[in-house]
Amino acid sequence: MSSNGHGVRQSRNLANFVRRQQEWLASEQHRRNADFILRSNDGKKFPAHKFLLMAHSPVFAAMLTHDTKEIQQGQCDLLDTDGQCVEVLLDFLYSCGSMGKITVQNAEKVLVMADKYQIDDLCSSCEVVLAGNVAAEKAMHYLILASRHRLPVLKEAALRVIPKNLASLLKGNELEKVCQSDPEVIRLILEHCSKKMRVVEPAPVTAPLVYKVKPNPPPSSSSESDSDY
Repeated sequence: MSSNGHGVRQSRNLANFVRRQQEWLASEQHRRNADFILRSNDGKKFPAHKFLLMAHSPVFAAMLTHDTKEIQQGQCDLLDTDGQCVEVLLDFLYSCGSMGKITVQNAEKVLVMADKYQIDDLCSSCEVVLAGNVAAEKAMHYLILASRHRLPVLKEAALRVIPKNLASLLKGNELEKVCQSDPEVIRLILEHCSKKMRVVEPAPVTAPLVYKVKPNPPPSSSSESDSDY
């Protein structure tokens, strides 16, 4: 078999392996063998596997490798996360990164949860969803979110929208509120606007030319004496 054909076969085998792994991880049978529970703030319990949580989250890795309360109870209470967010989180992990359950409506709160537990892949996926749906009325809010959670893609998307709607922002008191609560956001807006402005260098000012007329020299005394003769 040629090297090219061997490479194609390897790629096909890898794709099949990933597909089977995704199907197995997402199966109900696999969930029944879970060894840990995530409980949301609305009381819902979600079975999960420690190895999967640890593989994707340094926070869970630290929690589940020490003698913590969560290890002793076999459960982690997510006091600031609702059941919908936990469901999106587990669907993302068990489907090997599928974004199927991430929507514009839930992306922000899922992103905040993902950032807290340092699940970077999920955080980036939510950021992409939000960045693709920045409306004028939400642009300032998204810029604040991007500044707080270090989201460069969302920041650029919001900054593309805000300068076009500065007039409406100045009419209300939203800009004043942002100045008080997030002055860094104002700096970002001014910095972005200054980059878009075309600065024209003034022409150098040159001093006017002054021409001096040199007077004729007075006649010499010798010429005067010659004229007398």
